[in-house]
Amino acid sequence: MSRTCYSVTCNLISSCVRQWAGKAQPKCWQKIDVCHQAKIFLHRPNPKLTRFALGLRRVRRHDLNKHLVTMHVHNDPLCPACGEDEEILLHFLGKCCATMVTCYHIMRAYTLQLKQLCKVAVSNLLQFAKV
Repeated sequence: MSRTCYSVTCNLISSCVRQWAGKAQPKCWQKIDVCHQAKIFLHRPNPKLTRFALGLRRVRRHDLNKHLVTMHVHNDPLCPACGEDEEILLHFLGKCCATMVTCYHIMRAYTLQLKQLCKVAVSNLLQFAKV
């Protein structure tokens, strides 16, 4: 009985796993029934953007009052900056009067509707969220 031994390197295994994940992740992204607001802006996973976002010190998704009320962590869903509307992602990014100047400097508009926000580069949205 002869045995054949094949040498498999860590680089080969890593490469195969990355290729598999690159094909499987978009399918999973479309199937899951969560992350509705993220799916408005990201139609598929983006590793480069993920690295950029993780490099930011703070992204306010988890700080939005409406989300905190849903999680029973906070009692008031209103935006702490303006107090005019529930602090949801659309309000924070495109409608809050307290962030209009920052919005203009980064996205070249004082207010943005959802259709307009979908056209803004995600890196600009993340830059805005970091401020």
